Amino acid sequence: MLNPAQIKLIETVSHIADEKGIGFLLIGALARNIFLAENQDVPLPRLTLDIDVACMVKNWEEYRDLLQYLIDHGDFRQASDCCHRLIFREEAIPLDVIPFGGIEDANGEISWPPDFDQTMNVCGFKTALHSALLCPVGEAMVRIIAPPIFALLKLSSFLDDNSRTKDLKDFYFLAQNYFDIIDAEKRVYTTAAPDADILSDDDFDYTVASAKLIGRDCARIDQSLSRTIAERITADLDDRVTLGLIQSCNLNFAMSKKLLTGFISGIADIAAR
Repeated sequence: MLNPAQIKLIETVSHIADEKGIGFLLIGALARNIFLAENQDVPLPRLTLDIDVACMVKNWEEYRDLLQYLIDHGDFRQASDCCHRLIFREEAIPLDVIPFGGIEDANGEISWPPDFDQTMNVCGFKTALHSALLCPVGEAMVRIIAPPIFALLKLSSFLDDNSRTKDLKDFYFLAQNYFDIIDAEKRVYTTAAPDADILSDDDFDYTVASAKLIGRDCARIDQSLSRTIAERITADLDDRVTLGLIQSCNLNFAMSKKLLTGFISGIADIAAR
């Protein structure tokens, strides 16, 4: 699934981040494919060459020092078109390094130097780091964003930028396959399973039930973050997420609405317990 150059890139970033005491994790499509790779029942979606990582830094100086160290010691070069993108070796693999942590404002946004006039929402990245899965990649043990938080941040990303329809495709893909990703026997199918009640829902549908399970798992990890994103979806009078799912995933309005309602109700289930 990963080619040798991608493995070498991830090993290099992991070792340098560890050396500098910077917490980082893999995010994005490659991270999704890694956490899916062990389950043979789930077909891997689109392959990707690009690698996205998020790193927790104290300030912009620490972030700039990390990028420069990767360039000086890690066989990277700066991309000409993007301040947070490096290019790895002759294979020209793009690496996007997204900072979060001490540089965020109260709303979870960062403002890019030098002019600080371009912003990015990194709300939820701290939760992603603290709930990450630990997976071997080559000789490194790497933190990978957990599936439910991956789905949650994909919805958040689309709310920030409605052109990112691939994020909705990623959310829908997880909803289609979540029963195979989790231990459904332990979670759903036994009498004492914590989520067995989901099978008794009226008009039961596996994909809608999966969306509800994703919502529950998001809330189990971080109720506050999950409620915030659920409230943003609920407050969207233009139904942008619903319409985005229709357009990007070939769903009808009723199914799109059921998916989002299921996801939001899953979050509410945990808050009510």
